[in-house]
Amino acid sequence: MGKRRFAVLACLSAFTLFVGGAIAVAGPPPDKGNSDAVITGSFSDECRDFEADAEKPDGKPKDISYVELHYADGRVVKDESVNSPHYEIDEGPGDEKTHAFVKSGTTTERFDCDGGGGDPPECSDGVDNDGDKKIDYPDDPGCDSPEDDSESPNPQCSDGVDNDGDGKVDYPEDPGCEDPRDDDESDNGGQPECSDGVDNDGDKKIDYPDDPGCESPEDDSESPNPECSDGVDNDGDGKVDADDPECHTDGDATNPDSYDPRDDDESNGGGGDGDFSCRASALRIDASPLSPVIGDPFEPFVANDAKSPCADEDASLINTGDQISGPPGTLTIKAAHAVTEDDNGADAEAGVANVIVKNDVGVEVLRVGVANASATGRCEGGQPVLDGESEIVGLNINGNEVTIPQDDPETPEDESFTEIPLGPLGTVFLNWEDDSGDELTRRAVFFEGSPLGDVIIGEAIADYSGNPCA
Repeated sequence: MGKRRFAVLACLSAFTLFVGGAIAVAGPPPDKGNSDAVITGSFSDECRDFEADAEKPDGKPKDISYVELHYADGRVVKDESVNSPHYEIDEGPGDEKTHAFVKSGTTTERFDCDGGGGDPPECSDGVDNDGDKKIDYPDDPGCDSPEDDSESPNPQCSDGVDNDGDGKVDYPEDPGCEDPRDDDESDNGGQPECSDGVDNDGDKKIDYPDDPGCESPEDDSESPNPECSDGVDNDGDGKVDADDPECHTDGDATNPDSYDPRDDDESNGGGGDGDFSCRASALRIDASPLSPVIGDPFEPFVANDAKSPCADEDASLINTGDQISGPPGTLTIKAAHAVTEDDNGADAEAGVANVIVKNDVGVEVLRVGVANASATGRCEGGQPVLDGESEIVGLNINGNEVTIPQDDPETPEDESFTEIPLGPLGTVFLNWEDDSGDELTRRAVFFEGSPLGDVIIGEAIADYSGNPCA
Protein backbone atom coordinates (compact mmCIF):
# COMPACT_ATOMS: atom_id res chain seq x y z
CA MET A 1 0.00 0.00 0.00
CA GLY A 2 2.80 2.41 0.86
CA LYS A 3 4.69 1.58 -2.34
CA ARG A 4 1.56 2.03 -4.42
CA ARG A 5 0.86 5.43 -2.85
CA PHE A 6 4.42 6.42 -3.53
CA ALA A 7 4.10 5.37 -7.15
CA VAL A 8 0.90 7.36 -7.56
CA LEU A 9 2.45 10.40 -5.95
CA ALA A 10 5.48 9.99 -8.17
CA CYS A 11 3.28 9.88 -11.26
CA LEU A 12 1.31 12.92 -10.13
CA SER A 13 4.52 14.77 -9.47
CA ALA A 14 5.82 13.89 -12.91
CA PHE A 15 2.51 14.99 -14.50
CA THR A 16 2.63 18.21 -12.57
CA LEU A 17 6.16 18.88 -13.72
CA PHE A 18 5.18 18.16 -17.34
CA VAL A 19 2.18 20.45 -17.26
CA GLY A 20 4.19 23.14 -15.55
CA GLY A 21 6.81 22.89 -18.26
CA ALA A 22 4.16 23.22 -20.99
CA ILE A 23 2.79 26.36 -19.40
CA ALA A 24 6.23 27.87 -19.15
CA VAL A 25 6.91 27.26 -22.83
CA ALA A 26 3.52 28.56 -24.12
CA GLY A 27 3.28 31.67 -21.96
CA PRO A 28 5.46 34.75 -21.65
CA PRO A 29 8.86 34.44 -20.00
CA PRO A 30 8.92 34.55 -16.20
CA ASP A 31 8.55 38.09 -14.92
CA LYS A 32 11.16 39.24 -12.49
CA GLY A 33 9.73 41.47 -9.85
CA ASN A 34 6.27 42.88 -10.58
CA SER A 35 4.64 40.61 -13.19
CA ASP A 36 1.64 42.88 -13.91
CA ALA A 37 1.79 45.56 -16.67
CA VAL A 38 -0.25 48.52 -17.81
CA ILE A 39 -0.68 48.34 -21.61
CA THR A 40 -2.09 51.10 -23.83
CA GLY A 41 -2.73 50.88 -27.56
CA SER A 42 -4.43 52.78 -30.38
CA PHE A 43 -5.23 52.58 -34.10
CA SER A 44 -4.90 55.39 -36.65
CA ASP A 45 -5.08 56.05 -40.41
CA GLU A 46 -8.32 54.14 -40.85
CA CYS A 47 -7.08 51.15 -38.84
CA ARG A 48 -3.96 50.70 -40.96
CA ASP A 49 -1.52 51.85 -38.26
CA PHE A 50 -1.23 50.56 -34.69
CA GLU A 51 1.00 51.37 -31.76
CA ALA A 52 1.19 50.18 -28.13
CA ASP A 53 3.16 50.96 -24.97
CA ALA A 54 3.70 48.98 -21.76
CA GLU A 55 4.86 49.96 -18.28
CA LYS A 56 4.86 48.61 -14.77
CA PRO A 57 2.33 49.85 -12.24
CA ASP A 58 5.03 52.10 -10.81
CA GLY A 59 5.41 53.80 -14.19
CA LYS A 60 8.66 52.23 -15.21
CA PRO A 61 8.85 50.90 -18.80
CA LYS A 62 8.15 47.22 -19.32
CA ASP A 63 8.93 45.26 -22.46
CA ILE A 64 6.16 44.10 -24.76
CA SER A 65 6.74 40.47 -25.49
CA TYR A 66 4.00 39.61 -27.95
CA VAL A 67 1.71 41.34 -30.49
CA GLU A 68 -0.96 39.65 -32.55
CA LEU A 69 -2.62 41.64 -35.37
CA HIS A 70 -5.98 40.68 -36.89
CA TYR A 71 -6.73 42.14 -40.35
CA ALA A 72 -10.05 42.91 -41.98
CA ASP A 73 -9.26 40.47 -44.79
CA GLY A 74 -8.82 37.59 -42.29
CA ARG A 75 -5.06 37.57 -41.94
CA VAL A 76 -3.44 37.09 -38.52
CA VAL A 77 0.13 38.20 -37.99
CA LYS A 78 2.08 37.48 -34.79
CA ASP A 79 5.21 39.24 -33.59
CA GLU A 80 6.92 37.45 -30.68
CA SER A 81 10.18 39.35 -30.79
CA VAL A 82 9.20 42.87 -29.81
CA ASN A 83 11.24 43.08 -26.58
CA SER A 84 10.62 46.80 -26.26
CA PRO A 85 8.25 48.94 -24.17
CA HIS A 86 6.97 50.48 -27.44
CA TYR A 87 5.51 48.78 -30.51
CA GLU A 88 4.49 50.51 -33.72
CA ILE A 89 3.47 49.45 -37.23
CA ASP A 90 2.50 51.74 -40.15
CA GLU A 91 0.82 50.18 -43.17
CA GLY A 92 -1.14 51.26 -46.22
CA PRO A 93 -4.39 50.60 -48.10
CA GLY A 94 -5.45 46.97 -47.91
CA ASP A 95 -3.90 46.50 -44.47
CA GLU A 96 -6.88 47.64 -42.42
CA LYS A 97 -7.07 45.85 -39.06
CA THR A 98 -10.00 44.85 -36.88
CA HIS A 99 -8.22 44.30 -33.55
CA ALA A 100 -4.90 43.48 -31.89
CA PHE A 101 -3.62 41.57 -28.82
CA VAL A 102 -0.65 42.92 -26.86
CA LYS A 103 1.13 41.00 -24.09
CA SER A 104 3.60 42.26 -21.52
CA GLY A 105 4.63 40.01 -18.68
CA THR A 106 1.54 38.12 -17.57
CA THR A 107 -0.82 40.82 -18.80
CA THR A 108 -2.60 40.60 -22.17
CA GLU A 109 -4.85 43.33 -23.57
CA ARG A 110 -7.13 43.42 -26.62
CA PHE A 111 -7.58 46.59 -28.65
CA ASP A 112 -10.40 46.98 -31.20
CA CYS A 113 -10.45 49.48 -34.07
CA ASP A 114 -13.93 51.00 -33.89
CA GLY A 115 -15.37 47.57 -33.41
CA GLY A 116 -14.05 46.13 -36.70
CA GLY A 117 -11.52 48.06 -38.78
CA GLY A 118 -13.33 51.40 -39.26
CA ASP A 119 -15.46 52.50 -42.20
CA PRO A 120 -14.13 51.44 -45.60
CA PRO A 121 -13.43 54.14 -48.21
CA GLU A 122 -16.47 55.51 -50.08
CA CYS A 123 -15.25 53.93 -53.29
CA SER A 124 -15.42 50.44 -51.82
CA ASP A 125 -18.22 50.64 -49.23
CA GLY A 126 -21.11 49.45 -51.42
CA VAL A 127 -22.98 52.74 -50.97
CA ASP A 128 -24.00 55.40 -53.53
CA ASN A 129 -22.47 58.19 -51.49
CA ASP A 130 -22.94 61.00 -54.05
CA GLY A 131 -26.38 60.03 -55.33
CA ASP A 132 -25.37 59.59 -58.97
CA LYS A 133 -26.76 56.04 -59.09
CA LYS A 134 -23.27 54.66 -59.48
CA ILE A 135 -21.54 52.78 -56.70
CA ASP A 136 -17.87 52.34 -55.90
CA TYR A 137 -14.88 51.92 -58.18
CA PRO A 138 -14.85 51.31 -61.12
CA ASP A 139 -18.56 52.01 -61.73
CA ASP A 140 -18.58 55.47 -60.16
CA PRO A 141 -16.47 57.82 -62.33
CA GLY A 142 -15.82 59.96 -59.26
CA CYS A 143 -13.63 57.16 -57.90
CA ASP A 144 -9.99 57.01 -58.92
CA SER A 145 -9.40 53.72 -57.08
CA PRO A 146 -11.03 51.44 -54.47
CA GLU A 147 -9.09 53.34 -51.79
CA ASP A 148 -10.53 56.71 -52.87
CA ASP A 149 -12.59 58.00 -49.94
CA SER A 150 -14.83 60.27 -52.03
CA GLU A 151 -17.18 59.37 -54.85
CA SER A 152 -17.50 63.05 -55.77
CA PRO A 153 -17.12 65.33 -57.58
CA ASN A 154 -17.61 63.60 -60.89
CA PRO A 155 -15.22 64.53 -63.72
CA GLN A 156 -16.49 66.91 -66.41
CA CYS A 157 -17.20 64.03 -68.75
CA SER A 158 -19.72 62.47 -66.35
CA ASP A 159 -21.13 65.43 -64.40
CA GLY A 160 -24.20 66.09 -66.56
CA VAL A 161 -22.98 69.59 -67.49
CA ASP A 162 -22.02 71.05 -70.88
CA ASN A 163 -18.71 72.38 -69.61
CA ASP A 164 -17.26 73.51 -72.96
CA GLY A 165 -20.43 75.03 -74.42
CA ASP A 166 -20.49 72.87 -77.54
CA GLY A 167 -24.03 71.63 -76.95
CA LYS A 168 -22.84 68.14 -76.07
CA VAL A 169 -22.74 66.67 -72.58
CA ASP A 170 -20.50 63.99 -71.10
CA TYR A 171 -19.07 60.82 -72.56
CA PRO A 172 -19.76 59.50 -75.15
CA GLU A 173 -21.82 62.33 -76.69
CA ASP A 174 -19.14 65.01 -76.26
CA PRO A 175 -16.21 64.34 -78.64
CA GLY A 176 -13.96 66.11 -76.16
CA CYS A 177 -14.37 63.20 -73.74
CA GLU A 178 -12.08 60.20 -73.99
CA ASP A 179 -13.93 58.30 -71.24
CA PRO A 180 -16.22 59.00 -68.25
CA ARG A 181 -13.20 59.85 -66.07
CA ASP A 182 -11.91 62.53 -68.44
CA ASP A 183 -12.02 65.79 -66.49
CA ASP A 184 -11.89 68.10 -69.51
CA GLU A 185 -14.69 68.17 -72.08
CA SER A 186 -12.69 70.58 -74.23
CA ASP A 187 -9.58 68.48 -74.77
CA ASN A 188 -11.08 67.09 -77.99
CA GLY A 189 -10.54 63.49 -77.10
CA GLY A 190 -6.89 63.81 -77.98
CA GLN A 191 -7.67 65.31 -81.40
CA PRO A 192 -6.41 68.77 -82.40
CA GLU A 193 -9.10 71.45 -82.52
CA CYS A 194 -8.71 71.72 -86.27
CA SER A 195 -9.72 68.10 -86.86
CA ASP A 196 -12.04 67.28 -83.95
CA GLY A 197 -15.38 68.01 -85.62
CA VAL A 198 -16.18 70.74 -83.09
CA ASP A 199 -16.72 74.49 -83.57
CA ASN A 200 -14.27 75.34 -80.81
CA ASP A 201 -14.21 79.11 -81.36
CA GLY A 202 -17.90 79.64 -82.06
CA ASP A 203 -17.46 81.15 -85.54
CA LYS A 204 -19.75 78.56 -87.14
CA LYS A 205 -16.84 77.08 -89.05
CA ILE A 206 -15.39 73.72 -88.14
CA ASP A 207 -11.91 72.31 -88.64
CA TYR A 208 -9.42 72.74 -91.45
CA PRO A 209 -9.87 73.90 -94.17
CA ASP A 210 -13.28 75.45 -93.43
CA ASP A 211 -12.19 77.37 -90.33
CA PRO A 212 -9.72 80.11 -91.37
CA GLY A 213 -8.20 80.00 -87.90
CA CYS A 214 -6.76 76.58 -88.78
CA GLU A 215 -3.46 76.44 -90.61
CA SER A 216 -3.56 72.64 -90.91
CA PRO A 217 -5.50 69.64 -89.55
CA GLU A 218 -2.80 69.32 -86.86
CA ASP A 219 -3.37 72.87 -85.60
CA ASP A 220 -4.68 72.66 -82.03
CA SER A 221 -6.38 76.06 -82.02
CA GLU A 222 -9.19 77.31 -84.24
CA SER A 223 -8.58 80.86 -83.03
CA PRO A 224 -7.76 83.63 -83.44
CA ASN A 225 -8.99 84.14 -86.97
CA PRO A 226 -6.64 85.96 -89.36
CA GLU A 227 -7.34 89.63 -90.06
CA CYS A 228 -9.04 88.80 -93.35
CA SER A 229 -11.70 86.69 -91.63
CA ASP A 230 -12.10 88.26 -88.20
CA GLY A 231 -14.96 90.65 -88.99
CA VAL A 232 -12.84 93.70 -88.13
CA ASP A 233 -11.67 96.61 -90.29
CA ASN A 234 -8.05 96.18 -89.25
CA ASP A 235 -6.51 98.72 -91.63
CA GLY A 236 -9.15 101.43 -91.26
CA ASP A 237 -10.06 101.58 -94.94
CA GLY A 238 -13.76 101.01 -94.32
CA LYS A 239 -13.63 97.52 -95.81
CA VAL A 240 -13.79 94.26 -93.91
CA ASP A 241 -12.56 90.80 -94.82
CA ALA A 242 -13.83 89.68 -98.25
CA ASP A 243 -14.80 93.27 -99.11
CA ASP A 244 -11.23 94.46 -98.56
CA PRO A 245 -9.10 94.30 -101.75
CA GLU A 246 -6.05 93.65 -99.58
CA CYS A 247 -7.57 90.27 -98.67
CA HIS A 248 -7.63 89.17 -102.30
CA THR A 249 -4.61 87.67 -103.98
CA ASP A 250 -5.26 89.74 -107.08
CA GLY A 251 -6.40 92.87 -105.24
CA ASP A 252 -9.86 92.55 -106.78
CA ALA A 253 -12.57 92.59 -104.10
CA THR A 254 -15.16 91.64 -106.72
CA ASN A 255 -13.42 88.34 -107.44
CA PRO A 256 -14.62 85.72 -104.93
CA ASP A 257 -12.06 83.21 -106.17
CA SER A 258 -9.15 85.40 -105.11
CA TYR A 259 -10.35 85.97 -101.54
CA ASP A 260 -7.85 84.58 -99.03
CA PRO A 261 -9.49 84.21 -95.59
CA ARG A 262 -6.16 83.09 -94.08
CA ASP A 263 -4.41 86.34 -94.95
CA ASP A 264 -3.44 87.83 -91.58
CA ASP A 265 -2.77 91.35 -92.84
CA GLU A 266 -5.52 93.45 -94.41
CA SER A 267 -2.94 96.06 -95.37
CA ASN A 268 -0.34 93.91 -97.10
CA GLY A 269 -1.52 94.08 -100.70
CA GLY A 270 -2.66 90.51 -100.98
CA GLY A 271 -1.09 89.00 -97.94
CA GLY A 272 1.18 86.04 -97.71
CA ASP A 273 4.54 85.24 -96.23
CA GLY A 274 6.69 87.27 -98.62
CA ASP A 275 7.06 90.73 -100.16
CA PHE A 276 6.92 92.36 -103.56
CA SER A 277 9.79 94.68 -104.50
CA CYS A 278 10.08 97.37 -107.15
CA ARG A 279 12.52 99.90 -108.56
CA ALA A 280 12.40 102.44 -111.40
CA SER A 281 15.27 104.32 -113.09
CA ALA A 282 14.88 106.84 -115.90
CA LEU A 283 18.56 106.86 -116.88
CA ARG A 284 21.64 104.95 -115.82
CA ILE A 285 25.18 104.95 -117.18
CA ASP A 286 27.55 102.18 -116.10
CA ALA A 287 31.31 101.91 -116.62
CA SER A 288 31.62 105.37 -118.12
CA PRO A 289 35.00 106.90 -118.94
CA LEU A 290 33.61 109.91 -117.09
CA SER A 291 32.86 107.93 -113.92
CA PRO A 292 35.54 109.79 -111.89
CA VAL A 293 33.47 112.90 -112.52
CA ILE A 294 29.88 111.68 -112.72
CA GLY A 295 30.18 108.56 -110.53
CA ASP A 296 29.60 104.92 -111.30
CA PRO A 297 26.84 104.31 -111.85
CA PHE A 298 25.46 107.66 -112.88
CA GLU A 299 21.75 107.46 -112.06
CA PRO A 300 20.10 110.83 -111.43
CA PHE A 301 16.42 109.77 -111.59
CA VAL A 302 15.60 106.66 -109.53
CA ALA A 303 12.52 105.77 -107.49
CA ASN A 304 12.68 103.36 -104.53
CA ASP A 305 16.40 102.84 -104.87
CA ALA A 306 16.41 100.21 -102.09
CA LYS A 307 13.92 98.15 -104.16
CA SER A 308 12.70 96.02 -101.26
CA PRO A 309 10.00 96.30 -100.22
CA CYS A 310 8.08 98.08 -102.92
CA ALA A 311 7.13 101.61 -101.86
CA ASP A 312 5.45 104.68 -103.33
CA GLU A 313 7.99 107.13 -104.71
CA ASP A 314 8.17 109.63 -107.58
CA ALA A 315 11.51 110.85 -108.96
CA SER A 316 10.19 112.50 -112.12
CA LEU A 317 11.56 115.78 -113.43
CA ILE A 318 10.61 117.91 -116.44
CA ASN A 319 13.00 120.25 -118.22
CA THR A 320 15.99 118.64 -116.60
CA GLY A 321 18.56 120.49 -118.66
CA ASP A 322 20.96 117.66 -117.80
CA GLN A 323 23.94 117.28 -120.04
CA ILE A 324 26.90 114.98 -119.67
CA SER A 325 29.90 116.10 -121.65
CA GLY A 326 33.51 115.03 -121.94
CA PRO A 327 36.15 113.75 -124.34
CA PRO A 328 34.19 110.53 -125.08
CA GLY A 329 31.02 112.39 -126.05
CA THR A 330 27.91 114.09 -124.71
CA LEU A 331 24.42 113.14 -123.50
CA THR A 332 21.48 115.46 -123.12
CA ILE A 333 18.02 114.71 -121.73
CA LYS A 334 14.91 116.89 -121.76
CA ALA A 335 12.59 115.14 -119.28
CA ALA A 336 12.64 112.07 -117.07
CA HIS A 337 10.21 110.20 -114.89
CA ALA A 338 10.62 107.32 -112.43
CA VAL A 339 7.67 106.16 -110.33
CA THR A 340 7.07 103.18 -108.04
CA GLU A 341 3.83 102.21 -106.30
CA ASP A 342 2.96 99.62 -103.70
CA ASP A 343 -0.59 99.04 -104.89
CA ASN A 344 -1.85 95.47 -104.42
CA GLY A 345 1.54 94.22 -105.44
CA ALA A 346 4.32 96.11 -107.21
CA ASP A 347 4.38 98.76 -109.95
CA ALA A 348 7.45 100.39 -111.46
CA GLU A 349 7.58 102.73 -114.44
CA ALA A 350 10.43 104.81 -115.84
CA GLY A 351 11.18 106.70 -119.01
CA VAL A 352 12.69 109.73 -120.72
CA ALA A 353 11.94 112.23 -123.44
CA ASN A 354 14.33 113.69 -125.99
CA VAL A 355 17.59 111.89 -125.24
CA ILE A 356 20.58 112.53 -127.51
CA VAL A 357 23.95 110.76 -127.39
CA LYS A 358 26.88 112.14 -129.43
CA ASN A 359 30.39 110.85 -129.95
CA ASP A 360 33.59 112.74 -129.14
CA VAL A 361 33.49 114.72 -132.40
CA GLY A 362 29.89 115.82 -131.90
CA VAL A 363 28.25 113.39 -134.28
CA GLU A 364 24.86 112.19 -133.11
CA VAL A 365 24.91 108.45 -132.48
CA LEU A 366 21.53 107.91 -130.80
CA ARG A 367 18.35 109.93 -130.47
CA VAL A 368 15.23 108.80 -128.62
CA GLY A 369 11.99 110.78 -128.72
CA VAL A 370 10.21 108.83 -125.95
CA ALA A 371 11.22 105.65 -124.15
CA ASN A 372 9.20 104.06 -121.34
CA ALA A 373 9.46 100.76 -119.47
CA SER A 374 7.19 99.26 -116.82
CA ALA A 375 7.18 96.17 -114.62
CA THR A 376 4.44 94.82 -112.37
CA GLY A 377 3.99 92.16 -109.73
CA ARG A 378 0.54 90.77 -108.99
CA CYS A 379 -1.11 87.81 -107.28
CA GLU A 380 -3.03 85.47 -109.53
CA GLY A 381 -4.54 82.27 -108.22
CA GLY A 382 -2.55 82.55 -105.02
CA GLN A 383 0.78 82.85 -106.85
CA PRO A 384 2.93 85.90 -107.69
CA VAL A 385 3.10 86.82 -111.38
CA LEU A 386 5.56 89.32 -112.89
CA ASP A 387 5.09 91.15 -116.18
CA GLY A 388 6.91 93.85 -118.12
CA GLU A 389 6.45 96.00 -121.19
CA SER A 390 8.07 98.97 -122.87
CA GLU A 391 7.46 101.59 -125.54
CA ILE A 392 9.83 103.50 -127.80
CA VAL A 393 8.90 106.37 -130.11
CA GLY A 394 11.15 108.34 -132.46
CA LEU A 395 14.31 106.24 -132.46
CA ASN A 396 17.20 107.42 -134.64
CA ILE A 397 20.56 105.66 -134.84
CA ASN A 398 23.47 107.22 -136.72
CA GLY A 399 21.05 109.58 -138.40
CA ASN A 400 18.75 106.80 -139.57
CA GLU A 401 15.16 106.38 -138.44
CA VAL A 402 14.59 102.93 -136.95
CA THR A 403 11.33 101.02 -137.24
CA ILE A 404 10.59 99.47 -133.89
CA PRO A 405 8.79 96.10 -133.68
CA GLN A 406 5.76 96.04 -131.41
CA ASP A 407 4.34 93.26 -129.23
CA ASP A 408 1.68 91.08 -130.82
CA PRO A 409 -1.07 90.71 -128.21
CA GLU A 410 -2.17 87.46 -129.85
CA THR A 411 1.14 85.70 -129.15
CA PRO A 412 2.40 84.70 -125.72
CA GLU A 413 6.01 85.57 -126.46
CA ASP A 414 7.40 89.09 -126.49
CA GLU A 415 8.46 89.65 -130.11
CA SER A 416 9.45 93.28 -129.68
CA PHE A 417 13.00 92.60 -128.50
CA THR A 418 15.49 93.94 -131.05
CA GLU A 419 19.29 93.89 -131.19
CA ILE A 420 21.09 96.44 -133.39
CA PRO A 421 24.89 96.07 -133.67
CA LEU A 422 26.79 99.34 -134.27
CA GLY A 423 30.29 97.98 -134.67
CA PRO A 424 32.86 99.89 -132.61
CA LEU A 425 30.12 102.14 -131.25
CA GLY A 426 28.52 99.25 -129.37
CA THR A 427 25.15 97.51 -129.57
CA VAL A 428 21.64 98.86 -129.06
CA PHE A 429 19.01 96.59 -127.49
CA LEU A 430 15.37 97.60 -127.68
CA ASN A 431 12.68 96.29 -125.32
CA TRP A 432 15.29 94.27 -123.43
CA GLU A 433 13.99 91.97 -120.69
CA ASP A 434 15.52 89.63 -118.14
CA ASP A 435 13.11 87.33 -116.27
CA SER A 436 14.76 85.07 -113.69
CA GLY A 437 11.48 83.78 -112.28
CA ASP A 438 11.25 85.85 -109.12
CA GLU A 439 12.69 89.06 -110.62
CA LEU A 440 11.86 90.80 -113.88
CA THR A 441 13.85 93.70 -115.34
CA ARG A 442 12.56 95.61 -118.36
CA ARG A 443 14.62 98.19 -120.28
CA ALA A 444 13.25 100.32 -123.10
CA VAL A 445 16.69 101.09 -124.56
CA PHE A 446 19.99 99.50 -123.60
CA PHE A 447 22.99 101.00 -125.43
CA GLU A 448 25.84 98.66 -124.54
CA GLY A 449 29.39 99.87 -125.19
CA SER A 450 28.45 103.41 -126.23
CA PRO A 451 31.10 106.17 -126.18
CA LEU A 452 29.77 107.16 -122.74
CA GLY A 453 29.60 103.60 -121.34
CA ASP A 454 26.59 101.32 -120.97
CA VAL A 455 23.56 103.61 -121.25
CA ILE A 456 20.22 102.33 -119.97
CA ILE A 457 17.16 104.42 -120.79
CA GLY A 458 13.94 103.56 -118.97
CA GLU A 459 14.46 100.61 -116.59
CA ALA A 460 11.72 99.06 -114.42
CA ILE A 461 12.18 96.17 -111.98
CA ALA A 462 9.60 94.07 -110.11
CA ASP A 463 10.40 91.04 -108.00
CA TYR A 464 9.29 89.16 -104.90
CA SER A 465 10.60 87.07 -102.03
CA GLY A 466 8.81 84.09 -100.51
CA ASN A 467 5.21 83.92 -101.61
CA PRO A 468 3.47 87.24 -100.98
CA CYS A 469 0.23 85.70 -102.24
CA ALA A 470 -0.01 82.60 -100.02
